[in-house]
Formats: sequence, structure tokens, C-alpha cells
Amino acid sequence: MIINQRVHVSQNQSRMIELQDEVISLQKRLITAREGLSSAKEFNKDLKTEIFKGVQKEVSSVKQSFSDVLKSGNIKNSAAISPESIKSVAKQIALEEELGRNIMVFGLCEEDNEEINSKVSEQILRKSSKLSETAKFIRVFLAPDRTAEERAQHKELVLELKRRAEVEKDKKLFIRGGKICSFERHK
Repeated sequence: MIINQRVHVSQNQSRMIELQDEVISLQKRLITAREGLSSAKEFNKDLKTEIFKGVQKEVSSVKQSFSDVLKSGNIKNSAAISPESIKSVAKQIALEEELGRNIMVFGLCEEDNEEINSKVSEQILRKSSKLSETAKFIRVFLAPDRTAEERAQHKELVLELKRRAEVEKDKKLFIRGGKICSFERHK
């Protein structure tokens, strides 16, 4: 029985040594994990600092740019630009681009089953200034499609041209580049 007890004690001692080794191994892993966590915390702190510095630098740059624009006088009102006004400007630009691709033909009678492409082709557009030389098309002219605002401005120009034409009968008046131009008529 004593021998049996000694074997049992020996087995327990071996098991205790194995458990102590396992505890030491776990303690080493815990120390390594703590060191890793500490390094990660330090890295995280450094990263936050770098990000904060970068954001501060970018904000400072934007402030400086905005300040430069205000000083130059390009922006008279320092109020923030709303997303709605940005959308409105973008829509207006898109509309103007689309209208720039259109033409309006005035004074040309439409016919049944006509092919528009056959009437308005690149040849006609290139030779549109010669339309007035043909009796049939003397009252036909081409103009770019315009926004409502542009049409109103052009209408005012045309009215001004007509008023000046009554007064300045010795001059040939025409509109070019949004202005009324003139030259002396040959007698």
C-alpha cells in the first residue's frame, strides 16, 4: 500500500509539474499579449495623432484657400453655398449644354411626312447664310436654341436694333456676339 501511495504521489507530482509548466506557458503568453496590447494602444494613439494632424492641416489649407478667395474679391458673400443652389447651377449648365446642340428654324413651312434630317443637315447649316439669296427662303433664318433668359435678352437686342434702324438709316445694323454692330452702307 505504501508503494501504491508512492506511485500515486509520483503521478500527482508529475501532473503538478505539467500543470506548473502550462501555467508558466500561459503566463508568458499573457505577458506577450499585454505587450502586444500595449503596442497596439501606442500605435492606435500615434495613428489618431497623425490623422488628427492631417485633418487639421487639411482644414487649415481649406480655410486659407477660402480666405484667399475672399480677399481676392471673387466671393462677395461669405455665406455657405447650399446643396440646392449647387444642384440648380448644375441643372442650368446641363440645360445650356443641351440647348447648345439644338437649332431653331424660323419661317420654313412644314410639309407632311417630311424628313427633318434631310432639311437640317450639315450642308444646310454650313450654307445657312446663303438662304437669304434665294427668293423662296429670304425670310428663313437659323438661330441657336436659347434658354428663357437668353431669349428675353435676345428679344431686347432685336427691339433695340429695330429702334436704332429707324434712326440710323445710313447704317447696316446686325447682332453679333450679343451686341448690336453696324457699318456704313455704300451709296
